[in-house]
Amino acid sequence: MIDRRVGILAVSLLGAVVAAAIGQDNFDISAKSSVRSVPGIFQAPFSALGNRLKVKYKERTVFRGQLFHADGRSSSIQVTQQVPHFIRIEGVKAGGRMIAYDGRSAKGLADRTDAALLETFLLDMPDGIVIALQKSTELRLMGIDSGPDPDRYPDYDGPRYDVYSLSTQVDFRNGVWRHKLYYFDTKTKLLHKTEYKDQSVSPPVAVESHYSMWGSIDGSSYPAQISRYENGSLVFTFIAEEIEPGAGVAESHYR
Repeated sequence: MIDRRVGILAVSLLGAVVAAAIGQDNFDISAKSSVRSVPGIFQAPFSALGNRLKVKYKERTVFRGQLFHADGRSSSIQVTQQVPHFIRIEGVKAGGRMIAYDGRSAKGLADRTDAALLETFLLDMPDGIVIALQKSTELRLMGIDSGPDPDRYPDYDGPRYDVYSLSTQVDFRNGVWRHKLYYFDTKTKLLHKTEYKDQSVSPPVAVESHYSMWGSIDGSSYPAQISRYENGSLVFTFIAEEIEPGAGVAESHYR
């Protein structure tokens, strides 16, 4: 796992760098910003994220980097996440328009790709599990140290995963319910991928959101590479050039 300490240091892929900084804008709902507890079965992955979901003044994370589409297009984008359920994506739409979600309604969604960006950067991440758990959603542990069938692959020596199951509602996709599987690396307890079927389209689409190049900033863990696949084909990949944690801002920033 790449270690990104406070400050700036190089990352091998695309010369990406990660900068740790503290935001200056405070917001008026800080009492809602931290998560007090999670079920015992999720304690290890929750702890692997560090303290960013537990303390004030780390409510917001800004990802800056390059978004690569499967058709060869690319763009510089900025993604701002904020607990408990805020997100803002800039640089994807023409004319400076943004894609955003303030916990109640979405802004700027023109097609499935726009909605996929919101879901991949918010609900498919470990933060999405924590968001869902605050709504009393049931989380199930489906397997520990899981891997390929040993009878078929007796010499397998690759990564193994702890698998969790969760049903969650996607408000910005007309309230559709998703049954998602989250695969966490058994050793690091960090998320490898999230799987589910998008049944809002016909025929349903098999979705995989992958998270990699995990590193540490000021004691918290963040992925520097995020990719989305549908029916086995790449839709987009995001490579972070900078990741900046900091204090939350007002809800109006996401409207």
